[in-house]
Amino acid sequence: MSGDEIKKLRNNLKLTQEDLAEMLGVTRLTISNYEKGGKIPEARLVMLNDILKGSSSSEKPTIILDDIIYQRMYNRLKPELDILDKDLKSLHGDFMRLFKTVIEIKNKIDEIQLVNAKNRKSST
Repeated sequence: MSGDEIKKLRNNLKLTQEDLAEMLGVTRLTISNYEKGGKIPEARLVMLNDILKGSSSSEKPTIILDDIIYQRMYNRLKPELDILDKDLKSLHGDFMRLFKTVIEIKNKIDEIQLVNAKNRKSST
């Protein structure tokens, strides 16, 4: 597989060099080198062929593409997810403080009712 063919097939699949690099477990610069005619190890060549042309398992390229789409979505949403996680932890802390306060108030009310009941009982 030539460098030009790799680039053409990659572009046909609408993959960036970074996407393909991620799928192969290499750097973007390695993909750039392959596309410029650099030597490709046999194992990588087999993987490139499977990804870019399809393999005997027709699901493999789709699964890998789905993983890339998922990863892109996750990377875009991660800052918002981190904020939500922080907010949730803060709300949990606020809720626990509020719950503790409600329990303390309930206990005080119970104590007052107990004292009032004792006072009524002793006054009769």
